[in-house]
Amino acid sequence: MSVLVVGVSDMSYNTGNGYASYPNIEKIRNAQRKAAFRAGCAFWDLYEAMGGANSMPSWVFAKPVALASRDFTHFTAPGAQLVSEMLYNAILTEYDEYNALFN
Repeated sequence: MSVLVVGVSDMSYNTGNGYASYPNIEKIRNAQRKAAFRAGCAFWDLYEAMGGANSMPSWVFAKPVALASRDFTHFTAPGAQLVSEMLYNAILTEYDEYNALFN
């Protein structure tokens, strides 16, 4: 059985002077990646796919429609759709690269 672990998304909080990623997000992502690889699983880095550190505000304030909710944690339906398309495209890209190497 093949398993793909999807890493944590960015999440932000209001600092009083703007927004910042929670300080533990990268540690969580790194632990997820390490655990996935130790278990022989594939890993997709959602945090980096979103844009990395403090990317959540750009998803919340996206126009014409918000991609994440104002809790700066959860995706809206359009945001979830975008994440699913990003994951699908990442899988197809890896598949094409694999085929180019071994076929």
